[in-house]
Amino acid sequence: MKLADYLAREGISQKEFAKRAGLSTATVSLLVRGLVWVSRDAAAKIARASKGKVTADDFVQREAAE
Repeated sequence: MKLADYLAREGISQKEFAKRAGLSTATVSLLVRGLVWVSRDAAAKIARASKGKVTADDFVQREAAE
């Protein structure tokens, strides 16, 4: 599940999620918008904070099958 979708579904603000995950609000914002790559550390924190609903694989853009 994409991080933005998780936040919307759970009704959690980026600021609140950042606090729960131990990340800066700026980092969460950049990740939601796809403007930076997720680090291993951040991916692990996000997975823990989302109880496994958002994983490192969710940050990988997959090409559509032709």
